[in-house]
Amino acid sequence: MKLTSIASFKLKMPRDLTDRAKNLLLSGFVPALIFLMAAAVSWQKWTDPLIDFGRQLYIPWRLLEGEVLYRDIAHQFGPLASYLNMMVFGILGTSLQSLVIFNLGLIAVMTWLLSSLIRLFAGLHAATLASSLYLLLFAFPQYIFLANFNFVTPYSYDLTYGIFLSILCLYFLFSSVNRRNPGPRSSLAGICLGLTMLTKPEVFVALVFGVIAFAAVAPLIDDTIRWRYWLLRFIPWALVPIISCYALLVHFLGYEEALMGTLGAFAPIFNGGVVSSNYYLWVSGFDAPLHNMMGMLLSFGLLLLPILVASRLDTSTLSFSAKRMIAGAVFVFVPVGAFTLLDTAWLVQHVGRALPLLLLVIVVSIIRALLKASNPADKKRAVFILTFSIFSLALLMKIVFAVRLFHYGFVLAMPGFLLVAVVMASPQSFFSASKTQWLLNGPGRVMACSILVAITLVLLSKSLYHYSLREHELTSGPDSLKVYAPQTDPRTENIEKFLEWTQENLPGRASMLVLPDGAMLNYLTRRTTGTRYTALPQPELVAWGETNVLSDLRQDPPEYIILLGWRNPFFGPFGSDNNGPKLHAWISENYDSVSTISNGVQAFDINILRWGQPAIQ
Repeated sequence: MKLTSIASFKLKMPRDLTDRAKNLLLSGFVPALIFLMAAAVSWQKWTDPLIDFGRQLYIPWRLLEGEVLYRDIAHQFGPLASYLNMMVFGILGTSLQSLVIFNLGLIAVMTWLLSSLIRLFAGLHAATLASSLYLLLFAFPQYIFLANFNFVTPYSYDLTYGIFLSILCLYFLFSSVNRRNPGPRSSLAGICLGLTMLTKPEVFVALVFGVIAFAAVAPLIDDTIRWRYWLLRFIPWALVPIISCYALLVHFLGYEEALMGTLGAFAPIFNGGVVSSNYYLWVSGFDAPLHNMMGMLLSFGLLLLPILVASRLDTSTLSFSAKRMIAGAVFVFVPVGAFTLLDTAWLVQHVGRALPLLLLVIVVSIIRALLKASNPADKKRAVFILTFSIFSLALLMKIVFAVRLFHYGFVLAMPGFLLVAVVMASPQSFFSASKTQWLLNGPGRVMACSILVAITLVLLSKSLYHYSLREHELTSGPDSLKVYAPQTDPRTENIEKFLEWTQENLPGRASMLVLPDGAMLNYLTRRTTGTRYTALPQPELVAWGETNVLSDLRQDPPEYIILLGWRNPFFGPFGSDNNGPKLHAWISENYDSVSTISNGVQAFDINILRWGQPAIQ
């Protein structure tokens, strides 16, 4: 017996070692290598020097100085991201690099989370593909001129932290199934759901849809009594972060203000002026719904047609070597054709348009597979896929008719894109009990994978193009970022001149409000806005109410107001009929021009005005 055991061990050991090495290579080494390469190529090139991201730095800096969110700083979203970033500043120091380091660590954890989550229902190879695509296409990209649509320095940390917590919640839910004691993991999942509510509503609502779907179908794979117990643990723990947040805010604010701070992220949803603005209609695709629906159908057809044609090919009479040669040719010619025959800018614009329909196909197919499945393992996998699919589909509600990976889609479309990519590359993990599997048979799968390679290469080429242009270093104090050279971006020269002017002419304690959106200048110069408001782009001006904003500014006007000449294509110039006309008129009456920083391009002028009245009235 002993000799047999020893022999058996010796025979099995090489195979075990091979499996472990393969596991380590695919789940660890490959994503780590991609992470290091992507971070190195894009280093310091993630941040726009003016638009959006400035408030992600300004707010935690002011919180660290003792100000209170919602009382001293007007904020539209939940408090979690702002106070977490304040803690990062407190530990690592107040600088852009501190948030970069923290979020690079978060990206690494997110990569592991996505890999672990998808491995639960699609296997090791699919998990490696998904984590690699996340790093290549979503964590570090820049597909258009404006940056901030990445996970390192996003336009809103509320969004990226929210999606991180959502993925973590789903991981805890899935890994709690069939455990002897699911309580601890279901409690952690509940906490993640509650924390997500303190970020952005679109992520929280999508996660709620996913959790409801999971709770509805999970009894098919586990004991009903245990799931009742699971719900009793999950729901109270979901309330813990929300109640705790309210209790902490009450300490600094009144009861009503604390409630608005805890739930205030949902207020803009019910503000008709915000939802119906040209910008958010464009974001959702409701600016031209019929046109965008046709675009969605066209993208869906262009993606599905070559896969459909390929799946109908009969390759049964071909030899293995012939099949391999044909597959290799397809993998070469499809990406080359995408670059040579199609406009890559058009591909970047439309590559995500078909995502809602593709996810809908997956949901329907998985429901059918779940109803037919008899094997417990197949049922379990189908439940996980269905939950993730519904979560991914619900995330697209905000951008449903116009999914743009280069814009909000870098977060909202990420889970859905990864799921579709895994289905295309590994259909047997999804449709083993569904009639849909024929579509992704051998030739169909080869075509699907070659299309996925082409999409990946097109998107990567766009990012690399923008990275190559961002070599000009912009430095202010401990903060440094790489931006476009002045000949590429006229803003660069004006920003540098403004930083010099501020250092020479603006008193250290002077306040300045940069309009309509330039909190980055406040942060880089370490000058406060002198008001509750960090920026006032048109949607926020509508959300706060122009009359309310004017009332606040009249009571305590900032010493300086900086007017940026940049014109948003959706709102028109600041001061136009739809973009702060009353506020602009009040500024004109009460502020005197001090200086204008210009490089000859009027659209990018920086106008510096100072309070011109002898006394504040």
